[in-house]
Amino acid sequence: MDEQFNRPRDFKLSDHWEESKKQFMQSLPEFRVNVKVSPFAHERIRFTGRFVQAVNDGKVTENGWTELELTFNTEDEAVNFIVGFGNQVKILSPLNLIDKVTGRARETIDLYR
Repeated sequence: MDEQFNRPRDFKLSDHWEESKKQFMQSLPEFRVNVKVSPFAHERIRFTGRFVQAVNDGKVTENGWTELELTFNTEDEAVNFIVGFGNQVKILSPLNLIDKVTGRARETIDLYR
């Protein structure tokens, strides 16, 4: 190969890398879900930042459950995550996600029948 590349004098790899990471993170899809979570689920969600981010904590109800806004990369990630918590997470919105979660739960039950 006879190609050559001249790096600009003011180029800093670390700055370029940080900017590239920032742009990549901003380009990821985002799926938001509003839920009510039990104290058990609330504690667990705080430590699962890899797949879900809690955008904000809302009000705490009289039974100790907390309203949260969660973000996922995809709707399917949200479904799988919520199903994994069983009866410890209740969807408030989007409402169409309820059918998808209950459908996935039925599929799981059917697998073991």
